[in-house]
Amino acid sequence: MDAVDHAGMERQTARQALLKGLELRRDIEFTLTSDQTKSTSGNRKCGTLSSFIANASLGASPTAVGGSGFAADGSNFAAGLSSGSPGYGTARALSVALVEDAMQSAYTEGGMSSGGLLVMHPVQKKKFSDATIANYGTGTITNQVNQTEATAPTAVGSISVYLTDFGQLQTVIDRQMPNERVYLLDPEYAEYTTLNGRDLVKEEVGRSGDATTGYCLSEFSLAVTAPKAHAAVYALTTS
Repeated sequence: MDAVDHAGMERQTARQALLKGLELRRDIEFTLTSDQTKSTSGNRKCGTLSSFIANASLGASPTAVGGSGFAADGSNFAAGLSSGSPGYGTARALSVALVEDAMQSAYTEGGMSSGGLLVMHPVQKKKFSDATIANYGTGTITNQVNQTEATAPTAVGSISVYLTDFGQLQTVIDRQMPNERVYLLDPEYAEYTTLNGRDLVKEEVGRSGDATTGYCLSEFSLAVTAPKAHAAVYALTTS
C-alpha cells in the first residue's frame, strides 16, 4: 500500500489508521451517550451517562424490561438499568418546560452554578429551537443579531444559548447520540478518562503474506463526580 505514491499523503497506512481512529472516537461518543451499566466481568464496560444521572424525566408510566418499574421522576433509573434494557414511558415532544424542570432539579442538587451544556441530537435541536421561539417569540434572538452595514434581512430560526432562572445553557449538537433524549450536563462534574497509554493506541498484529494486520484500541471510562449535578430528559418524540 505504501509502495504506491498517493497524491496528498505521505503514507496510505497512516491515513487508514487515522480514519479508524476517528471511527473509534465516534463509537465511543455513541456508547457514552447510550444506556450501559459498568461491568467488570468478561469484556469490561464503563457506566455511561444514563447510568449516573439521577435527575431524569422518563415520560409517563416508564417500566424496565426484566426489572422493576422506573419512578416517573427518574429517581431509580440508574439502578433499573442494571435490571435489563430500560423501557421508557410514553413519548412526548421536547418542550421548554421539560428543559426548565430538569435544569431546576440539577441546580437544586448543587449543579449548574456556572451554567451548563444542553446536549442533543440534531432532531431535538431543531425541536428545541422551534419550541423556544414559539414559546417566547422572536424577541429571544434579537440580542444575537448585530447589524454592521446595510444588508438584506436575515431570518434566524436557531437558539444557541438559553438563559433559565437557574443559569445559562449552551446548546451542543451531538449527531452520534440517541435521538430520543437530551442531556443537561455540568462540565465541572463529568470527565472522559482513559488508562495511561491506552488512549486510541495503534497496534500491529503481524504479517499475513504481503499484508500487515493491525487495530486501534482505547480503554476509557466516564468519571461523574456529582451525579445529581446533571439532568436528562428521555422518551422524546423524534418526528
